[in-house]
Formats: sequence, C-alpha cells, structure tokens
Amino acid sequence: MKTGIIPALAILSALTLFLGAVMTVNAGHHNHSMFSTNINDMDLNNDDKVTFEEYSTFHSNQLRWSFDALDTDNDDAITSEEWDMFLKMHGVGTHEHNQPG
Repeated sequence: MKTGIIPALAILSALTLFLGAVMTVNAGHHNHSMFSTNINDMDLNNDDKVTFEEYSTFHSNQLRWSFDALDTDNDDAITSEEWDMFLKMHGVGTHEHNQPG
C-alpha cells in the first residue's frame, strides 16, 4: 500500500502544478491563476517586490485549496476513494491502474 502513496503524491503534485498554471482556481472571493495573478496579490508587504517567501506563501494557499477540494469529507486526508473519484472525474482511471508493475 505504501508503494502507491509515492506515485499518488507525484501525480497530485503534477496535477496541482498543471491545474494551477492552466486553470482558474476559485478560492473564496478571489480568482487565482498563475498567468492572471496580479503581482500585488503576491506582494504581501507592499514593497513592489515579491520575495520567494511571498511567492511560495501565495502558491501554498493555492496548493491547500486544491488539497481541500480533493479531501471531500474534510478529514484532512485524501483517501484512495477520494483520489479515485478525482481521477475518474478527469478521465484518468483509478490509482490501481496508475501503479507501476
């Protein structure tokens, strides 16, 4: 079972980066997209510069939103059933079909 966790996390990371770069993510009252983000949204201290810390904080919030979207029962964990539902909704299949071997 643990061998399936690493590929699932890799797929989650890749999908998150892809979705963050291509799709608009609705997070509360803000719409966020990597290509439509205003630099001022990332500039937390309003100094007209974005440090790595500010950049990573901003994108970490997007990552959290996508994790929360996958965690449909809000237990702060993604089960194989929740992951399979996500894959099925996106026409990918189930995690059993995505495991090596």
